[in-house]
Amino acid sequence: MEPTARTSPEGAAVAYSRALADFADDLHELYVESGVRSYAAVEAGARSAGRISLSTSSISEALHGKRLPSLDFTLELVRQLAGDQPGVREAWRQRWKQMRLLQRRVKTEANTVNAAGDQPGLRLLHHDPVSSAHDEAAQIIAQAQEVARSVIGAAREQADQILRAVDNARKAQDSPSSTVPDAAKLRHRESLRIVLMGPPSAGKGTQAAFLARQLQLPHVSIGDIYRKNISERTPLGLKVKECLEAEEVIPDEAILGMLALRLGENDALRGFLLDGMPRNLDQAFSLEALLGSGGKEVDVVLGIDVPHDEAIKRQVGRRICLTDRSHVFHLDYAPPKRFGICNVCGGSLALRDADSQTSTEQRWHFFETVCRPAMAYYSSKGRLVKISGLGEVQEVTANAISALAYYFDDARR
Repeated sequence: MEPTARTSPEGAAVAYSRALADFADDLHELYVESGVRSYAAVEAGARSAGRISLSTSSISEALHGKRLPSLDFTLELVRQLAGDQPGVREAWRQRWKQMRLLQRRVKTEANTVNAAGDQPGLRLLHHDPVSSAHDEAAQIIAQAQEVARSVIGAAREQADQILRAVDNARKAQDSPSSTVPDAAKLRHRESLRIVLMGPPSAGKGTQAAFLARQLQLPHVSIGDIYRKNISERTPLGLKVKECLEAEEVIPDEAILGMLALRLGENDALRGFLLDGMPRNLDQAFSLEALLGSGGKEVDVVLGIDVPHDEAIKRQVGRRICLTDRSHVFHLDYAPPKRFGICNVCGGSLALRDADSQTSTEQRWHFFETVCRPAMAYYSSKGRLVKISGLGEVQEVTANAISALAYYFDDARR
């Protein structure tokens, strides 16, 4: 009987090397798509979660295919990069198991060949020309694979350097000492009391948050003031709660009382970004009186405008996760991967009644008939600066800062 041809461990090793490279490539792609700024940010996220430690060096090894990480490490890394998505983690769990089987196959075949090499009847196979050709081919493939891994590794390192450079640029942009000159000029003003006004879905709340960071001002939101006072069960907060539950209009006296307390806090003494008031002429007059009692005034009103059709589109396209309402999507601007399903937790998405077209049209009509005259009042006093709310968020923020800087330079205020 002729001896059985021995199994080539190089073939299994090459298959495992290819699979490990693909595994690392896909992890690295997940890292890039996640938008996470650095390995350190991933490590910090895992440390905060308290499930398993992810060191930056181990993350680098996993993303560069240096070794197969443990199952727990892989699943936590995927969780940090893709969010808490059970389906995604299960897919990576199955893929890791396949990698583990390949890894064991390499070790098993290597052990089998080593054992066979000690048997006299099989030593002749080492001189078999066909077997030698297979071995030589496998060795060439393995060498080519090693070169490919080296090239891919270098490419990944270059990509990581680019990401780190972008991260550093973002940090420099966010740093108070490195912001654009216009923002620096505004920050050095003795007072900077800004009121934001505009139609529904113009992006006032979003811009307030971005401008607050750039200009180092507190974002004073009437909605936040309501929630804080209700949570702390202040007398005014209880009054607001009572009105909301009865679906009654909140008295201006209650609003102004809470606002006066907020604007009296240390962080708002030099300036603020006020969002949510005034909503009508009477409130505009009351705000002037409130600030005037302390020898202050509204420095400028920033009016953010969007066309009617765009406002409706922004609002009716919003979808809220019913499982966690902090997960918000938009059918046009931030669509879910699966229609009607939350990317984060798999919950069902729904349109809120407040986001319906009927509700949005009513709010638009209210703005045009009640709020617009308040904007006209500030315009008549020469204190209204208008910008378009169309475009990327950062673009609108930049336009707002430029317009505000130009307004104060031009008026020498």
